[in-house]
Amino acid sequence: MEQQDDNLVSERVVAKTNNRSRVGTTWVALAAFVVILLLLAIFILQNSERVEIKFLGFKGGLAFGVAMLLSAITGSMLTLLVGSARILQLRSANKKH
Repeated sequence: MEQQDDNLVSERVVAKTNNRSRVGTTWVALAAFVVILLLLAIFILQNSERVEIKFLGFKGGLAFGVAMLLSAITGSMLTLLVGSARILQLRSANKKH
């Protein structure tokens, strides 16, 4: 009986200390995303000079801000790809044990 009372008390303490909701967390994440998007737009607009890009025999012209954004996106996608492969590898190893 006392163990059950202790569990109820600990659940109430956890409920009082964790007042975050999924909607609130989503709202904060969305606000941060909008701020980052705004900063990216400012960066692209301020760096609109055209630069010549050469890669593996291809040539082209592109605004500097757009070129930097594309390279950051490409780097992020490669990081996600490698991270996803590692997660799948760990899950596979965990299922075997």
